[in-house]
Amino acid sequence: MTDYTREIRNGHADGLWLKCFSNGNIEYFGRFSKGDVVGADFAFYEGGAILRIGFANGPIIDFDEKGEVSQKRWIVQGKNVSETEYALAAEHDSSMPPYYSDATQYKRFLSKDFMVFWQKYHEMAPVKIPLEFDESGNPVLAK
Repeated sequence: MTDYTREIRNGHADGLWLKCFSNGNIEYFGRFSKGDVVGADFAFYEGGAILRIGFANGPIIDFDEKGEVSQKRWIVQGKNVSETEYALAAEHDSSMPPYYSDATQYKRFLSKDFMVFWQKYHEMAPVKIPLEFDESGNPVLAK
């Protein structure tokens, strides 16, 4: 696995994090501020299917490789709570992700922009890391 981190400040992740499997597929994608997740973060299986969608103050939903929900956890202000408690809290706190009884609905947080990025990333020819260029200024492809 390879980690690509924008910045570490005072020992905490800051900015975008991208972790890749050895085959180049994305394993993890998230945004951090002072070590805390901003919005949702996403983990993927090596083949590209979504493994987990997690929120710092909201649900953490795990999926099997077929896309079915395999586990649900509910977080409110850093504490594990029941699904019912989460639904009630989300109803009264607009800063939290809404409650969906069908947890596959949380896949909506994979925005269209992210999905376009995802598709283009997986269609790109792999390049050598660290990045090298040929005489014409084109990236040298990985072998």
